[in-house]
Amino acid sequence: MHKSLSLFVIVLLLCFYSCKKDSGSKENPDNTNFSSLIIGKWLVTKEHAKVYTMSGALVKDTTDIYANDRFNNAWYEIYNKDGNGYVTTATSGGIKPDTTSFITYSIAGNEMKIYEESEYNYSSTILMLNSTNMLKEDIYTTPDADSRWNLPAQTPYKYVEDYTYTKQ
Repeated sequence: MHKSLSLFVIVLLLCFYSCKKDSGSKENPDNTNFSSLIIGKWLVTKEHAKVYTMSGALVKDTTDIYANDRFNNAWYEIYNKDGNGYVTTATSGGIKPDTTSFITYSIAGNEMKIYEESEYNYSSTILMLNSTNMLKEDIYTTPDADSRWNLPAQTPYKYVEDYTYTKQ
C-alpha cells in the first residue's frame, strides 16, 4: 500500500510539472528582452503593406521582397544601446550617406516609439524579435493617399505595414 501511494504521488507530481504553463514565447521569453535584442544593425528584407479605406475596405495589398541584389530599395535600421540610432538607405555599392535619419527610440513591452529630431514621430509594434530576425508593424492613417498607390488624392486611408528584418 505504501509503495502504491508513493508511486501515485510521484506520477501526480510529474503530471503537474509537465502541465506547467509556459511563461512566455520561445521567440521572446520575456518582453523586456526586446530592449537588449534590438541592439545592432538590421536590414529590411520584406515589406508587406495593406491600404484600407477609412470604412475598412481593403484597396491595396502588396509585398516587396528586398533581396541582396536589390539593395537600392532596402534600408538599414541601426539601434544603439543608449536609445540612439539611425536609419539609412542601402545600395549595391554601400550606404548612401545623404539618406541617413538620426533617431532616438524607446521600448515598453512590444511597443517601440521612434523620435526624429527630438519629436515623437511614430510607433511600431514588435511582433517578433530574436537574435537574428525581427518583424515590426506600423499602423497609421493619412489625410492624403501615398502617390505610389495610384489612389485618389486628398482621401484619407489607413495603412498597415509589416517589415521583416535580418540582423547583420
